[in-house]
Amino acid sequence: DIANEVLNNNKDPALASFEKNRFQSQLSADDWNAQIMENEDELAPLSMVMKRLAILEEEKNAADKLLEEEYQRRMDNEDKYYLEKRRVLEEAITDIQEEVYMGKGSKVEEEMDGKSGEKEGVESSNATEFSA
Repeated sequence: DIANEVLNNNKDPALASFEKNRFQSQLSADDWNAQIMENEDELAPLSMVMKRLAILEEEKNAADKLLEEEYQRRMDNEDKYYLEKRRVLEEAITDIQEEVYMGKGSKVEEEMDGKSGEKEGVESSNATEFSA
């Protein structure tokens, strides 16, 4: 239905004339500007609204910029503490590995000493048996 109305130019002649005149006046910049200047008093409230909207947009942009700066500082802070935590964990891993290695190394040496002592005892008892 709407498509038929748009396509079938069954418009009110007065409305069609108004639309045509308005379109024609917008085509020439001088006429359009002259009409705006003639209606400046009537358009003053609209001008104030537009100024207020522009101020609000500037405030929004300033707030967005602050948020972006804060976000960047937060990400820098995250990176800083991530690297610090990583360093602490790497140090802990190194310390633990050294303790484990040193602990096993000394246990292995103790076991080696104990086994070599047993071998010496066995060898000395064998030597005593043969000499007897």
